[in-house]
Amino acid sequence: MGVPHLFGLIQKKGYDPQVAPMPLANPAGRVLIDLLGSLYITIRQSYSSNPPLKAQFMVLTELSRLVQPSNALIYIDGERASEKMDTHAKRDETRFKALQKADASIGRFQQRADNGLRIRKQHHIDIQKHLRNAFEWPAESRNALAAFLRDKGWTVKQCALEADVEIARDCTEVDVVLTRDSDALVYQNVPIVWRLISRRRVLVYNMNEVLVTLGVSRQQLTTLGVVSQNDYTSNVPSLGCATNFDIVKQLKATAVRALVREYLSCPKVLGKNTEHNTFEASLQVFVDLEQTPAPPTQLSDNADIPPSYASLCAKYRGICENQRIVIGQQRLLRQSTSTVPSFYIAGGSTKNQFRPIFQNKKSILAGTWYADVTQAKPRQCDPPRPPSHPTSITPKKKAKKKKKKKKCNGKKKQGGASRTVRNIPSATGIDREFRRKHPVKTLTVGSAAAGMKRQGVDQDAARAMQRQLGVGVNLANQLQLRAYYACAIFITHVLSPPPSSAPSHPSMDVDDAEDTEERQRRKTLLDHVIESQAFIFALGRYLYL
Repeated sequence: MGVPHLFGLIQKKGYDPQVAPMPLANPAGRVLIDLLGSLYITIRQSYSSNPPLKAQFMVLTELSRLVQPSNALIYIDGERASEKMDTHAKRDETRFKALQKADASIGRFQQRADNGLRIRKQHHIDIQKHLRNAFEWPAESRNALAAFLRDKGWTVKQCALEADVEIARDCTEVDVVLTRDSDALVYQNVPIVWRLISRRRVLVYNMNEVLVTLGVSRQQLTTLGVVSQNDYTSNVPSLGCATNFDIVKQLKATAVRALVREYLSCPKVLGKNTEHNTFEASLQVFVDLEQTPAPPTQLSDNADIPPSYASLCAKYRGICENQRIVIGQQRLLRQSTSTVPSFYIAGGSTKNQFRPIFQNKKSILAGTWYADVTQAKPRQCDPPRPPSHPTSITPKKKAKKKKKKKKCNGKKKQGGASRTVRNIPSATGIDREFRRKHPVKTLTVGSAAAGMKRQGVDQDAARAMQRQLGVGVNLANQLQLRAYYACAIFITHVLSPPPSSAPSHPSMDVDDAEDTEERQRRKTLLDHVIESQAFIFALGRYLYL
């Protein structure tokens, strides 16, 4: 984690870090990588849902996308340090609560799966969130990954305690540190920090340029990290990173420990430092670069200890795998016992039976704009459509309504025939008459269920008859679609050019230009036929009889 808000403070003071080109390279020196501080998200995702070997390959792939193994040195954290025990205690408490919530969520998930209830997406989200918060990278996985990376040609250093302190000891003037933690900026001998952010982008923090922008010395920047909140000590209450920066910038000492003593003697700090914080642990880490191993923790005998992270992940994956098997078996059972044909059209589908099957053509059916299709004849013109919101005017209001005349400016429109005025009421009446004669509207037998109920048919027999009727309707729909396809195949055959080996006329040898002209002539004639109303009514009569 490092020092909270330190990166934001530097950018707020005017420093604009540049984005480093990928892949990262440092020709002058080495690239020191804090593995857990840089790729924690990748490690958590890899080891949470994959076997160890696959997780190792995923971490290796992510490293290869960032840097080359020739000049990279990877640091892996070791045991816990006593200076960081307060932070470890808070993280352990967070993991403990997350494990309890994950255990409860997996229990509810198992219960719903056993009872055959529906598993919703939110159940998976809750379990994955709690498992993500409870992740801890065990020492066995760290050692296995270190050996795996060494076999692949990478240089790996397994640290005894914290990796960032080991990096600060080994860093030289030509090296670069790759990490996400802001405490790398606090160490005095780190010249350049590559901060890894989202989408594999890296921001470059050149410490000399950062100091010039902030207007402070390197010792003052280290003092700022020491007195602010970090992984080793907490800050003075109500004195955050930005407030401490204003105080440290006014200090006159040259050494870090002298700056810290001067900071503690400031009037603004004396009145708020009620806990008498001396920041000794932070000084030991950031200045002296020393840490001491923490004593081994004793496991309590509390019966409420939840299962381990690995066991919960395995249990969750097992339940999900069983659910996939059950769902697959149910699907196969439905397919094997279904009486519906293979070309069954789902009842909830919104198939448009009036859609055109020819490209750039109108619908081949007239929709609701024809009368009885069994005796249909081509019309001279289609009746006008009714208005979307027809307004009925009473005779009294119609008599009072005056027709407004447009003012004429002395210019008369020349040319063009007079526009005919449509009679909306009569057109609406014609439309209603056509709609009453539509085949769907002329059915007077009612629904199948109502008809069988009037005839006194038994309920079981009625259901069987309805199923048979449904199958027949589906077959009729499929036959209608096949008729569409047959028309399309016929039209494609008419428009296709004759084979070169067999000319269209035995006495003529058609060349390419004549062939193209003949094909265009056929297409023009076919378009004329398809767009005619006679063809539309004939096809509608054929499909609906």
